[in-house]
Amino acid sequence: MAMRYDLNGTWKFNYAIRPDCRPEVFYKQDFSSEGWDNIEVPGHIQLQGTGSWLEDQDFWRFSGIFRDVYLYTVPAAHIRDVRVVTDLDKSYTNDEMNLETHGSWQKLGAVEPSWVIPGDKPEWHDIVMDRAVSMVERDKNHPSILIWSCGNESHGGEVIYKVSQYFKTADPTRLVHYEGVFHDRRFNETSDMESRMYAKPADIEEFLNANPEKPYISCEYMHAMGNSIGGMHKYTELEDKYPMYQGGFIWDYIDQAIYKKDRYGKEFLAYGGDFGDRPSDYSFCGDGIVYADRKVSAKMQEVKFLYQNIKLFPDREGVKIVNGNLFADTSEFELVYSLEHEGHKVLHGTLNVNVGPQSETIVKLPLNVESLARGEYAVNAAFVLKADTLWAEKGEEVAFGQFIFAQGKSETAVSDLTLTNEIQIVEGDVNIGLSGRETIAQPPVPLFWRATTDNDKGTAMGFELGACQYRIEFTYKLNISADVQVKVAYTVRADGSVHVHNTYKGTAGLPDLPIHALSFKTSPDYENVEWLALGPEENYADRAFGARLGIHNSKVADTVAPYLVPQESGNRTGVRWAKLTDNAGRGFKIESSAAPVELNVSPYTAFELENAQHAYELPPVHYTVVTVAGKQMGVGGDDSWGAPVHPEYRIASDSELQFEFVIRAL
Repeated sequence: MAMRYDLNGTWKFNYAIRPDCRPEVFYKQDFSSEGWDNIEVPGHIQLQGTGSWLEDQDFWRFSGIFRDVYLYTVPAAHIRDVRVVTDLDKSYTNDEMNLETHGSWQKLGAVEPSWVIPGDKPEWHDIVMDRAVSMVERDKNHPSILIWSCGNESHGGEVIYKVSQYFKTADPTRLVHYEGVFHDRRFNETSDMESRMYAKPADIEEFLNANPEKPYISCEYMHAMGNSIGGMHKYTELEDKYPMYQGGFIWDYIDQAIYKKDRYGKEFLAYGGDFGDRPSDYSFCGDGIVYADRKVSAKMQEVKFLYQNIKLFPDREGVKIVNGNLFADTSEFELVYSLEHEGHKVLHGTLNVNVGPQSETIVKLPLNVESLARGEYAVNAAFVLKADTLWAEKGEEVAFGQFIFAQGKSETAVSDLTLTNEIQIVEGDVNIGLSGRETIAQPPVPLFWRATTDNDKGTAMGFELGACQYRIEFTYKLNISADVQVKVAYTVRADGSVHVHNTYKGTAGLPDLPIHALSFKTSPDYENVEWLALGPEENYADRAFGARLGIHNSKVADTVAPYLVPQESGNRTGVRWAKLTDNAGRGFKIESSAAPVELNVSPYTAFELENAQHAYELPPVHYTVVTVAGKQMGVGGDDSWGAPVHPEYRIASDSELQFEFVIRAL
């Protein structure tokens, strides 16, 4: 039991401190425990109804989500009463002093040393030190606190250095953190670890190679604004490559927005600028992996997979299990495995496999690959809970792995049948239909543009490419350059299928392309979509590690992610086929041909999404928009103010690109 008093010694209230033991395995050389990863949860977090204030139950609700996706280290930001944070079940805390002077020491974005506060200014020493002492005295008995932090984004200097020395003297059992030494190397010993914000993976590697004996923590990384978190694997891969890389804290946990009513009395989530405030950073606080209404975003799918403590690597014969935990074995889990043929389960089973901490083993599975028919197969392996726990129910998945392979040739044979009078080719308007019912009214047209994501806007990426001229065999000349041409060939087969082949020869001197696709509108009655693709949540070239191949389904309206600002969303990669149908089961099917494609179905065009600043500004639904892409640029996420998508996930405009797919009426 702890008692809290005011500065005059008057008793205010009692509260309980969780009776637990702080682990003593955290040394300066190794700050990882059970492979646990981190997420930034700032004290100025907002909820959609209450604004900045959070009740205890809000944090307890968050703690369940933390555990579900392996988020175990929560830094207590510098303006938060950390009592609730420090008492979260199984959460470790970086307790941060209430100090930030971010911006006050910058002149037009550049550091102006004479403006730094507190810097070396003796007049700031006492007030800053008072905050340090108050924090230690308030929180020193909380076992979940592993690190004292000297504050946030206040540059460097002697005053903060003296704070760090106080922490080390008053409590030598805990480490001390401060990011600002990166800006002021005179006081490198301020922090027990190198700490930076939004450093690129290559920069982190450069430091670790040059300083192999100092731990490194990304105190903020993966700016999760809007459609983001792309390329996160490049950071988590560093954990296995460099023992001194200790992981990082995602910024941020939850979008910060509050409910406001539009002119018609309907509530919407409002952000900066919606209250007549100018100047404003607008939606810049919408950078969470959880929406402001506390619903989990698709970004969490990637986070959960990359933060798995236990890695599963299936293959044709079995599964390799690597237990990265420092202390826990796998005895509380059951291994569930299955073999799927083109999305359909052909066998499954369960095993009890106990792998010790920091150990690995290979388990053989009865897959009988040699006897399998031709086609594409996926071996799935997962660990699930054997029994209910405080944080999850029996059957909850805690680790997953998938292996995809082809058995023999899985190509569909081309029909040798000749056309009959049941299929007519008519010169003029082109449509695709069945039994007199029009399915696709106009041929797909090339698309080299997407509704810009928040990260796209941060890199000043703007594209306005559109088709302006065509002929059959359709050749499109795009108005951005006379040299840009796209050729689209349609081949109608005897079975009524339409084979579509898109070729782009490449053009020098243009910026990277956001997407290479064909797009068309169809009836809004086709509101049901089913894929054999990577899913179940939206995914992109640089954010698909957490996705898994399988048959997934959704309503078209639900594919639009509720980001604070409408933008590109809902994409699926690795699409083998997709069905778009009405409620009577009528519609059409899109099948990949030479290679899997990417697919997006939406009630809105990319241009309608681009023009809306809030969801309520989107127009009434008049059609379903289908976009089939050979390739789409990744979404990025190193930061949202200039960091480009990593090169391997961009599309060079001078590259020759092609893809093909088949349309079949249903």
